[in-house]
Amino acid sequence: MNAASKGDIKRGVTVYKPGKCYRSCTLYNSRQLEVANLIGLEGNVVHSWSYPQGYTWHYAELLPNGHLGAIIKEEEGKVPGMLIELDWDGHLVRRFDVPVHHDFEWLENGNILVYDNGCNSGRTRILEMNPLTEEIVWEYKADPPSSFFSFARGSNQRLPNGNTSIADSDDGRLFEVTSEGEIVWEFVNPDRRKDGKRMALYRATRYAPEFVEQFTRK
Repeated sequence: MNAASKGDIKRGVTVYKPGKCYRSCTLYNSRQLEVANLIGLEGNVVHSWSYPQGYTWHYAELLPNGHLGAIIKEEEGKVPGMLIELDWDGHLVRRFDVPVHHDFEWLENGNILVYDNGCNSGRTRILEMNPLTEEIVWEYKADPPSSFFSFARGSNQRLPNGNTSIADSDDGRLFEVTSEGEIVWEFVNPDRRKDGKRMALYRATRYAPEFVEQFTRK
């Protein structure tokens, strides 16, 4: 049983090594809320978006114009898959009733960064693979490996400083690792379910503060 289901007392930023982690803001959304939060490295909320319609947000992403794009997961017979766009103040700009999904990250060096959930092995890994040779050129796994296991969801992002941002989604945890596997930043979801247990996350995205500041100054 992971920590998200145990209801542990950890909340917010639990690891922060300023000289080693990427200076940025992080966008995340909890699995059972229709809210996306943009936070700083110390866990402070820079901005939030909300558009309550009674559906689960699958993934949210900050667009180049400062708007928010959010994917609402399709549930057969209950909820149509849709993509909504909200402006900086949370007003609906447009809505598309189409099923949508997430994908892998293609890196500038031609490799692919893959979130290997490890459903049959009980451990999750992050793999950088050469798509031509299928060789694993870099790998992150926890110690012990079973301490990082997100069965159904997750995300990874290669950062400009060479580190990798990871969403341990089922456990409601975000963290950043160096190429050597050192955790230099960690954030534990402060959102709780009605029973007091930690909410899971879907995915998370990091943004340079310069990108965010152009909208917060307005």
